[in-house]
Amino acid sequence: MSVKSSIHYLYKNLLGSLDNKKNSGFSARKLTAFIGVACYVLIHLSWLKHAFLKEDYEYMIELVVVDALFILLSLGIVTLEQISRLKEGNRGNEKRKEGNENN
Repeated sequence: MSVKSSIHYLYKNLLGSLDNKKNSGFSARKLTAFIGVACYVLIHLSWLKHAFLKEDYEYMIELVVVDALFILLSLGIVTLEQISRLKEGNRGNEKRKEGNENN
């Protein structure tokens, strides 16, 4: 595959991703995930550059935790829906406990 045909293929499918037609381009989810990961990598590179130049590693543990959560969300092991259900479930249980204590 020549470089020119590869560029044409990418260009055609990137534009096709913006269209609502079925099977006309890349997936919107994949494009969103790609852009999100690209931004995530750029932010980390800029932070690591700052940390190495200033020798400031104060937030390294927090960065590792955020990385782990991002990976779990990206892989679908933990979803935002599960997190919201967990929060609502805990609130519902607390309200039930308070109601039982008042009786």
